[in-house]
Amino acid sequence: SYFIDPTIVREGFNFKPAFYGDEKDSCVIFYTNRTGYSEIVKAPIRQLDFKDKTETKTIIQGEKNKDFEAFHLFTSGLDVSNNGQLVFSVKSSESDKVYIYDLKQEKIIKERRWEGIIAAQSPSISADGSKVVFNGITFRGQSDLFLWDVEQDLLTRLTDDIFLDDQPDISPDGDWVTFVSDRTEYG
Repeated sequence: SYFIDPTIVREGFNFKPAFYGDEKDSCVIFYTNRTGYSEIVKAPIRQLDFKDKTETKTIIQGEKNKDFEAFHLFTSGLDVSNNGQLVFSVKSSESDKVYIYDLKQEKIIKERRWEGIIAAQSPSISADGSKVVFNGITFRGQSDLFLWDVEQDLLTRLTDDIFLDDQPDISPDGDWVTFVSDRTEYG
């Protein structure tokens, strides 16, 4: 026997999905380019019949102002906490910013840029929304992991080496970070 996943989105190129569900509904949040601009949208999780159109709601429109100059569609993901806080990064002027958007209030509640970090990619938010981990690329071209304590506005460097550290994810209990690296058995 085999299983075929149902189609829930048909139009455009769609990147880096994240699931979010609460007492009202479940949805998938993702980057897309369906309007000609890159944007973050959400779509309900329901199987589309052949004639159905995809229902989406735009959360953040990119490329129309300096704050959301360019999303990193191919290189950076987004994530959602259990309480509906969406975290994403975007090119904004000379370097990246990390944003936290509250899905229930439908507004940005935090934004942050750090001196010395030119790119902040693949942010992951803890289940309670109190911490964000991301791959930060410094002016030296070094790729390391950073942990942002959102409540205390404190940034901690978790790795500091020559290896690529990418796609971090915070464990459900908030105690661990898993990530992809090109470390060898010697380092």
